[in-house]
Amino acid sequence: PCTAVNFLCLAGHEPWSNECGCGCKPVEQTDAPIMACPQLVKLCPDGSTVKADPKNNCKIPACPCDIPKDWTVISNTTCDTIRFLCKVGFEPWSNECGCGCKPVPTTDAPVMVCPQLVKLCPDGSTVKADPTNNCKIPACPCDIPKDWTVISNTTCDTIRFLCKVDFEPWSNECGCGCKPVEQTDAPIMVCPQLVKLCPDGSTVKADPKNNCKIPACPCDIPKDWTVISNTTCDTIRFLCKVGFEPWSNECGCGCKPTETTTGAPSMVADAPMVCPQLVKLCPDGSTVKADPTNNCKIPACPCDIPKDWTVVSNTTCDVIRFLCKVGFEPWSNECGCGCKPVPTTDAPVMVCPQLVKLCPDGSTVKADPKNN
Repeated sequence: PCTAVNFLCLAGHEPWSNECGCGCKPVEQTDAPIMACPQLVKLCPDGSTVKADPKNNCKIPACPCDIPKDWTVISNTTCDTIRFLCKVGFEPWSNECGCGCKPVPTTDAPVMVCPQLVKLCPDGSTVKADPTNNCKIPACPCDIPKDWTVISNTTCDTIRFLCKVDFEPWSNECGCGCKPVEQTDAPIMVCPQLVKLCPDGSTVKADPKNNCKIPACPCDIPKDWTVISNTTCDTIRFLCKVGFEPWSNECGCGCKPTETTTGAPSMVADAPMVCPQLVKLCPDGSTVKADPTNNCKIPACPCDIPKDWTVVSNTTCDVIRFLCKVGFEPWSNECGCGCKPVPTTDAPVMVCPQLVKLCPDGSTVKADPKNN
């Protein structure tokens, strides 16, 4: 790879290097072979970059130095070979300009100073030297977990492969293979009613991390709607005058204009019950409405549970927790709750080992799994 070699170009040529490879290209004039520099860019502390100098044996020039007045300088040249401590209230600094101590709000322990803080990885990411580990620079991402299988480290862009049940493909700069499908070992809170339809057409979901509470819908009441209550709509009855009809949702309840009217207001005793939650979304996509003639109870959704789904409970899903065996995942709806098979694919999956490529102009392009 071009990042690991040095090479010379003949007179009349100069080196080039980018994502496509490296080599030599013609130049107008040259009087000596030129060294090709595999690492062209270095990140400076101020965010700027400097390039290796092919005319100076690939040495990387120093970054611009602008040391604040309240920073002390211990060395400008030997920072990669020395260790030092800063007094209380100061912490070490280190960059291309040298190293020393700078003020901090508080500090209570000496810190190891690492002279080279950033390393550029092949995928464009960076890793920093670890001051807690004798300033060692961690390896770039290529640490494959023990339970991941490796099919190839080099030919992932030309092969296809299948993973067995309970495994899924992985692919990155380190290679490609199969890894276990994530399974949870902790009890899962199953929320029996996952979706609520809001008046504006949006939906909110029950929060399994908050004891399955359903968040409130956004409230935006039109100016020509009157509000009778924002809190007690599930316990009151009220009448609307001629030309108005009742409304009720998560924002409250009251009266809104209607195009037609059936006559004068009814007696209070005959007034319809106003149901604050009018619509519930069923698992099959249908909806059921609260029944104002039955104390605003919401009818149950139609139940049609597939044969390969197991039922843990039909009634207590909002108060229990349960686990599903490997290859199954929990389900919950108005019909109950239980476990269902995790979907699997029977078709080969194209795995792209290099998902992101850094272009010479600094932009990135991704491998297209749909285009080989």
